Amino acid sequence: MFRKFDGSSEKPTTPEVRPGATVAPPKPAEPPRPAGRANEALSIISSDVTIIGNLQSAGDVQIDGKISGDIKSRGVIIGESAQVEGAIYADTVRIFGTVNGQITAKTVIVAKTARIFGDIVHQAISVEQGAFLESHLRRMDSSGGAAQPTRPTQVAPGTPPSQGTRVVAG
Repeated sequence: MFRKFDGSSEKPTTPEVRPGATVAPPKPAEPPRPAGRANEALSIISSDVTIIGNLQSAGDVQIDGKISGDIKSRGVIIGESAQVEGAIYADTVRIFGTVNGQITAKTVIVAKTARIFGDIVHQAISVEQGAFLESHLRRMDSSGGAAQPTRPTQVAPGTPPSQGTRVVAG
């Protein structure tokens, strides 16, 4: 089926693809990470590990086990089997498992398998349909702190909607 190509005029043989055959796409070996971090090691807390206490890392961390304590890291991935009891502070957080605590991050990605019990402070958030959130969502201001919630303007009863009504999004 295969032969070593010796550089002669004969073309090397390639595997035959049969009509109607399907080829499964390759599965990624690990969750995708932001560009520029490919050569840095990902710290993994496996599913058989329980940590009682805070976790701090200058790099990226993937949690598949249990943590009772706060997590501070550049990037955090909460795996499907993970359970976190504590706050998470990071630039990017991807949640596939259970978090019971506040999440503060520039970017938060919530998968459909996630269960979150706690407030989320973010600059950007993505939530897949099917995720469970029992949370308040607050957008960070440009300095990285939580923006103060805005309150709708009080409107006197009987006032038409065009006078004094303000829509607040965030």
